[in-house]
Parts: sequence; structure tokens; C-alpha cells
Amino acid sequence: MVAGKIYVTVPSDRAGTTSKINLGSEVEIMGRLYPPFKSNSPGGFNFEKYLHKQGAFAGFKATTLTILNPNYVSPFSWLRDRIVTVHKTGLGQEGGALLSSIVLGRRAVDLPGPIQDGFIQAGLAHVLAASGFHVGLLLGVILFLTQNLSPRSQLIIGAIALTIYIGLTGLQASILRAGLMGLGGLVALTQERKVDPLRGLLLAAVIILIYNPNFLGDIGFQLSFAATLGLMITLPSLQQRLDWLPTPISTSIAIPIAASLWTMPLLFHHFSGFSLYSIPLNVVAGPLILIISLGGMISALVGVVYPPLGSLMATVLTWPINGLMGAVTFSNNLPLSDFATGKSPLWLTLVIYAAMVAWWLWPNLKPYLPLILVTLGSIFLMAMVTDKLTLLQVTILPNGNNPLIVVEQQINTILLGSPDKESDRYILQPFLRYRGINHIDCQVKLNPDLRYNCLGHSLNPDQPPTPASNPLVTIFILGQSFSPKFRSHPRFNSATNGETSMVIVYQTPHGSIPTLCIQCPT
Repeated sequence: MVAGKIYVTVPSDRAGTTSKINLGSEVEIMGRLYPPFKSNSPGGFNFEKYLHKQGAFAGFKATTLTILNPNYVSPFSWLRDRIVTVHKTGLGQEGGALLSSIVLGRRAVDLPGPIQDGFIQAGLAHVLAASGFHVGLLLGVILFLTQNLSPRSQLIIGAIALTIYIGLTGLQASILRAGLMGLGGLVALTQERKVDPLRGLLLAAVIILIYNPNFLGDIGFQLSFAATLGLMITLPSLQQRLDWLPTPISTSIAIPIAASLWTMPLLFHHFSGFSLYSIPLNVVAGPLILIISLGGMISALVGVVYPPLGSLMATVLTWPINGLMGAVTFSNNLPLSDFATGKSPLWLTLVIYAAMVAWWLWPNLKPYLPLILVTLGSIFLMAMVTDKLTLLQVTILPNGNNPLIVVEQQINTILLGSPDKESDRYILQPFLRYRGINHIDCQVKLNPDLRYNCLGHSLNPDQPPTPASNPLVTIFILGQSFSPKFRSHPRFNSATNGETSMVIVYQTPHGSIPTLCIQCPT
């Protein structure tokens, strides 16, 4: 007998069956095992690495699926479905799904992909993740409702509420951290004891990693602890500098700045970029998020007992929900809303965090920290500028029988090929972010009947590979430049249109540096 986790996919015609699967359901599936694929393009999605972080090491493509206990419904699944139904009844499909995601986290709710992508691009992904903010609100509501009870009763009711909430959201690293720290704070509050937040954070990290060591490489785990540490260390000093403002305003400004300062190095390393407007948007959207989260929790609690009243209360949140979605859309339509910086190396990320921790532990280093950070930043920028000024790189991205070729010559970028929506999202865009490319100067549509080869390997399935006498073989490509279909993406806004172009990449006979000659319409 073999036990473990496995990633299962089922045919689309079984969607009705899979929708009936709940936590605790027993299923019988038939199909075939397959090894998870690795990314063949720089910056692309690495399915194998993703599964390893989840504790799974194989995939299973099912051909048949049978639910052995179709009438079984777990308490958590029943509660979750009831809350989602209450919200959707009051706000419609998209609005209700968004409200449920804000209350329970997007992993617990089937939120449409475009909405998820919009919040992630705007720098508001944390709104859709159950975190310490949600735990704090929940405990605040519980303590308010039980204020006339004994501390022991408050502790028991609060612990039960936390357990149910964690079960509804799923055992995610961020909510486990928030739940453990929230439970510690609840114990200290009801027992009238002081608690050290930093020790609580470290203890929560140890407990979570003992439970699942794979969480150490989880991006949610890293961002959650970095943001919490930043709030503990940096928030008080920022609030002191903003004490000339009213407390609610200074707090709403200081919180996103403190969290962003400590999560930004991780964003550069994992996502190769950031949103230029994320901090202002968090400041503006903060009151809306508070109203929506609090209203969503109250309507969920009421809806579990009496669904019609819960749906009516959710309807009141129509304007805040529409206002938040409008703010996200407006932010994402601004120039450079999704700014690619290129993937920062791990050593640089660690050095930046080491400098920030040293600044916190040894106050005497505070006068020198700006100089240290400026020096590190200057070295990194000089390396990037030098690389750009001397760069000539041709990257062939695998895309079935329609390869995409990205030519980088100093600050200019040329795309050869025509990506469809699938390859644009999962192959081309991740590569552009990985390389820090925010603009494509020219796009050339390749002639599908053209036979050409590169580095001795054929790019045309009808033509066998030709041995190359020189490792840097000449490439001749004729095509038609055109405006791409995905003009909504800012990287494509200035693509050229309508004239024949020739791109030649060749090795000069008297030097080892390749030279690129481009005849492209202006």
C-alpha cells in the first residue's frame, strides 16, 4: 500500500462530478501517472517545483472518476458552501465570490481567474488571502460579542471560532501563522498577561515548520512572516514620523509602507517585479477593505443561522465591492502598473535582509544603513546597465510548432513569432518579467512556410536538423511586422505595423561578439 499526495486532473466532461467532491470524500479514479514537467523557458512555471512544495511528486491524469460516498458532506464543506451561497445570493456570482474570497481566502473559494489576476497585478493579493488582518477582525467581533462573559468563556469561544475559521480557509501557511499568534494573543488578553510579539512569531514559525517543513519554501509563508516582522519592527517608527496626522490616517499610511518595505525583496526575487501603485492603492482602498471584510464576516455569521438575512446584509456591501473593483481596474490601467525588474539573485535578497535585520538589532548602524543600501543598489544597477549596454541575446522559447524568439540588443527588444493567449500568459510574459523587459520595440510575424535553422537544430518540423560548422550559426528570418492581438498588455503598446522586415543574426568573422542587424519599420 502506498500513501501520499498526488495531483489529479479529470476530463472537463466530469466537471459536474468533481463539483460534488468535498473534504473527506472517497473517490475511485482510473488513469495514468506522469512525472510533473519542468519549465523549458526561463521564468516559466515549474510544475515539478510547485508540486514538491505541496508534498506531491507525481501527477495523475484520470479517465474515470467515481465518488464512493456521494452523500457525505463534511461540516467544513457544508459551512463554506453555505457562506458562499449567502454571499452570491446577495451580490451575484462575481461579487459574491469576491466577498467570500476576502473573508475566507481565494484558495477556499472558486474565484474567477481575471479577478484574481487583477488583484495580484494591483498589489492587493493579500486581500484575497486569509491572514492576521482577518484573524484580528474575527477575534475583535468575538470579544465584543462575549464581553459580558468570563475570561475563561471568552478564551474557549475564541479558540473554537479560530479553529472553525482555519478549517474553513484551509491549512495555509499564512492563516496558520495568524491563527497561532491570534490564539497566543487571546490567551494573554483573557489571562491579563503580556506577550512578546516577536517570540510569538518565532514560536509560530517553529510549530508550522514542524507540522510541514515544506512550508519553508512556500511564498505565502515567506511573505506572511516578512510582512508581520516588518509591522513589528518598522511600524512604530513610521507612526512616530506621521504623528502630525490623525491616528487613523497615519496608521492607514504606515501599515502598507512597513509591510511593503519588508516584502519587496521577496517580490523582486520570486515575481521579478512589482506594482508601482500598490502602496497608494493600499492606502486608498484600506477603508473599503475594512468595511468589506467586517461586513462579509458578519453577514457570513448571520447567514449560517438564517441565510435570507445574511444575503440581505451582503447586499449592503454592493457599493464598497464595486468601489474596490473599480480602484483595482483603474490602477491596472495606469502606465507601468506592472513593472518588471528582472529576477533578483538569491544572494542579493539575503544581503538586503541581513542589512535590514542588522539595522534593527544594532541601532548604532542606523546612520550607515542608507550608505550600505545605496552602495548595494549602485553595484546592482551598474551591473544591470553594463549588461544592457553590451547585451546581444537570442532566446528561443519552446511553443510547440510555433516557437517564439526574443532578441535583446542593448535596450531594444524584438519578438519573432505570434503567441496565442495560452503561450502569451504562461511562456512569453513570465520570460519578459524574468528578464526585466517592460517594452517590445518590434514584433515580426514569422512565415509558417519558411524553413530555417538555428544552432544546427531545426525549428521547422518538416526539415531535419542541419549540422552547424560554427556554434553561432547565421539565422535568416523573413516575416511581416504587425500589431499583436494582445494590445491590452502594456509591453505591446508600441509594436510596429504593416511593413516587411528582415532580421539577421550573424557572427562577425573578426571577433567573438555577435552583431545584430535589424531592418524594422519605424
